[in-house]
Amino acid sequence: MSSEHTLLIERVATALAQPQAVAAEAQGMLCGLICALGEKVSPHGWRDQVLEGHQGVAPGQEQALQSLFETTRKEFFSEDLSFQPLLPGDGVALEQRAEALGHWCEGFLIGLGLGGVSRTERLPASAREALTDMGEIARLDFDTGDGDEEQESAYAELVEYVRMGALLVYDELADVRRRAAAKTH
Repeated sequence: MSSEHTLLIERVATALAQPQAVAAEAQGMLCGLICALGEKVSPHGWRDQVLEGHQGVAPGQEQALQSLFETTRKEFFSEDLSFQPLLPGDGVALEQRAEALGHWCEGFLIGLGLGGVSRTERLPASAREALTDMGEIARLDFDTGDGDEEQESAYAELVEYVRMGALLVYDELADVRRRAAAKTH
C-alpha cells in the first residue's frame, strides 16, 4: 500500500472518529456503489450512507470523505488497474488489517445492494464466485496469532484477490449496463 493510501485511511478514520476498519468499510461501500452505478455514483448519496446516524457533517469529515471519493473513483476508472482497497498499512497488526479487509468486503456488498444489485444470476460464474468469496471474507473471524511470514503472504493474496474481484465485478456489471442501454435504444 502506498504512503498516500496509508495517510488517506488515517485521515478518514480520524475524521469519522472511528477505527481504520470503518474507513475501509466506507471505501468498500463506495466501490460497491461504483460497480452498481458506474459513472452515476453520487458523492452525496454515498457520504450520507457513511455518516448515517451522525449529527451533521463536520468540515473535516466532508473534506476527508470527498478526498476518499475522488481518489477511489479515479483509481477505479483508470485503465492501468491502479485501484487498491483502502486498508491499514503494514505498520498495523495483521489481525487488524485482516479485520479491516473483512469490513471492506462487507461495505462492498452493502454498496452493491444500495446501488440496486440484488440479483447476480446474469453475472458470469467468476464474478458470482468473487462476490460469494467476499461474503465469506466479511464473515471470517480473523485470529492471526503472531502474524508470521506465511500469514502475511496469505493476507497479501487475499487482498489481491479482493482487489481483482472488485474490478471484475465492475467490468461485468458495466457490460450488463451497456446491454440494457442498447436494448432501450
